[in-house]
This record gives sequence, C-alpha cells and structure tokens, in this order.
Amino acid sequence: MPDFYLSFVMNLLANSLQIKLASEKMITASAEHDTVTFCQQLGALLYVAYDFSSYKTAASPLSHFTELTKYSDELKGIAPKHLRAAKVEETRIEKRRKMEENPP
Repeated sequence: MPDFYLSFVMNLLANSLQIKLASEKMITASAEHDTVTFCQQLGALLYVAYDFSSYKTAASPLSHFTELTKYSDELKGIAPKHLRAAKVEETRIEKRRKMEENPP
C-alpha cells in the first residue's frame, strides 16, 4: 500500500503544471459562466490526478496530456468558447430574420 500513496503523490508532483493550468482555466470559466469549459477542465483535472501507474513502472504516464487535442481549448470535439459564441449569435440572427419574414 505505501507504493500506491507514493505513486499518487509523485504523480501529482509530476503533473503539477497541468493541474495548475486546468485549475486556472476552471476559475476563468466559472467567472465567465462557461459550464462546458469548466466541465472539460474538471475532467482533465480528474484525469491527471487519478490516472497513474506505479512509480516503479512509469515515470510520467501523462506526458502526452498536452497533446491530446488539436487546439489547447478543445477537448473531445467540443468547440472552444469563441466558436460556440459565434454559433449562438448566428442562430439568433437566423431566428430574428425568420420572425421578420413571418410575423406571428
């Protein structure tokens, strides 16, 4: 059991930069009320914290973590916030145009 605890702590130390970055992005997303980004970063944080191997068999199992996605703000196919905002605005304009063409 001491191997487990030591491995867990070593994993947290090895991935402290990713943990810090994910935490900062969560704080920013919370301030902006961006729940998608907040949940993405929470998932990334949990992934970094709990996905580890024994310190005897792997030095840093998550060294590829920063290369998981094409863009740093994109995880698992969800578009970055500025693209989501553009899509929402586009939908609003389209709805407004339809309402002007066909008044109730």
